[in-house]
Amino acid sequence: MKIIKPTDPDRLREYVRTYVPAGDGAEMICSALAPDTNIVRKVALDERGLAGAISYGVRVEAVRIFSLGSLRKGAGRALVKDVERVAKRRRLPLTVASMASAVGFYERLGFILVKWEGRTIAHMERRGLS
Repeated sequence: MKIIKPTDPDRLREYVRTYVPAGDGAEMICSALAPDTNIVRKVALDERGLAGAISYGVRVEAVRIFSLGSLRKGAGRALVKDVERVAKRRRLPLTVASMASAVGFYERLGFILVKWEGRTIAHMERRGLS
């Protein structure tokens, strides 16, 4: 799986809305590609084309994942691992505010639960990257 920074996120978001069947993966990919100058966006490509997208920000205290969406098995893991390398190079923890349904996914990648926000949002952190 190849991870790249898209050159035209707006066009890619329009492609997803037009050609990818509606569902959580497509919506999360569009969210990851939303315009914002303070956010880094990357996409995962495989032999069939677009496989997933992630957005994240590098802050003084941590690298924070904002949105992750995948259409195929392995794309989400590859994208998170790519952002982990960014956090490791900067010697920062990697954090995410995850939907409750994705907690298991992040736990399998080594994230730990820090706290719950209500019953639906889990604040998680991947430590030991420095």
